[in-house]
Amino acid sequence: MTPRAAPILILTSALTQGYFGAATGRGRQAAKAELEKLPLPNITVEEAVKQAARIIYFAHDDNSKDKDFELEMTWVRLGKGSTEGLGEGVAAKGWGKHEEVPKELVAEAEKLAKESMEGGGDEEMEE
Repeated sequence: MTPRAAPILILTSALTQGYFGAATGRGRQAAKAELEKLPLPNITVEEAVKQAARIIYFAHDDNSKDKDFELEMTWVRLGKGSTEGLGEGVAAKGWGKHEEVPKELVAEAEKLAKESMEGGGDEEMEE
């Protein structure tokens, strides 16, 4: 079995569902609409971070009565190299570790998200 990361939404009813992208809480409808526009799963993790930041800012702006917020991002991703043949014990080998997204990437994503909001908000972010 080849390990694969995927978002899983666990509802209060204990129902679990796998997604390419999911949104909950305030602004979820706006976030879901933006997620549906993305070519998931055919984007890089770096592009996904940038798009996630844009969507978070977009959804937060829809709830303009909300307070300011600080964007913090983490990910669970496979390490460098091939995962084929790893089988069981992937976590024990250091693969699939939960870690903070590099601050430089978060800063770049946040900058692009703010620029996107100033430029109209609903437009796709330019690379």
